Amino acid sequence: MSFGTDGWTSTNHKAYVVVTVHLEKDSIPECFLLDIVEVVKSHLGVNLARAFSDVLKDFGIEDKVRFDFER
Repeated sequence: MSFGTDGWTSTNHKAYVVVTVHLEKDSIPECFLLDIVEVVKSHLGVNLARAFSDVLKDFGIEDKVRFDFER
């Protein structure tokens, strides 16, 4: 599974992030929209990461994803 995210601010100044998942099933590539989330705070990396993490938890797949952060 690969995930995609995109963030934007609406015309009424609300921030959103969309999370999609991309995978291959029976040799056929598929893409699904998981969620569109309002990000109450700004589009800082930590806020977007928290929103992404929350979506994974909502779908019960947080244990299927491994994060490696190098500093």
